[in-house]
Amino acid sequence: MTSTDRNKKTIYIGGLSDSTNEETLLNAFSTFGQVVEVNIPRDLENQTRHRGFGFVVFSEPSEVDDAIDNMHLNVLDGRVINVNLARPLKTAQAGSNRPVWQDEEWLKQHATPLGGGGEDVGKDQVDGQSG
Repeated sequence: MTSTDRNKKTIYIGGLSDSTNEETLLNAFSTFGQVVEVNIPRDLENQTRHRGFGFVVFSEPSEVDDAIDNMHLNVLDGRVINVNLARPLKTAQAGSNRPVWQDEEWLKQHATPLGGGGEDVGKDQVDGQSG
């Protein structure tokens, strides 16, 4: 499954209660179609708690629409939940995790050549200035 296909089949569920777990989400959302995966990210500092949101991946995009239409702003485990189409992480975009100076276009626009004039500086010139 490509990442684009997966994005169209993944929903974000926000506002989860502390008592909500993967089984709860599976039971609540499996009525709308075949659930392929359920994920509730854990708190980084306290692994016994989750971060209050989760993701459900369906086998078909049409199932996503049914789940969003029926579950958005409904109550689950005593809390009103938000259900939306999941958005891809910004870091998943091509090249976004690279420093700007590794981009040739950025270098052409912003970098000043060594020596100020753009001429190549030889090793002997650098060694002679370092002393």
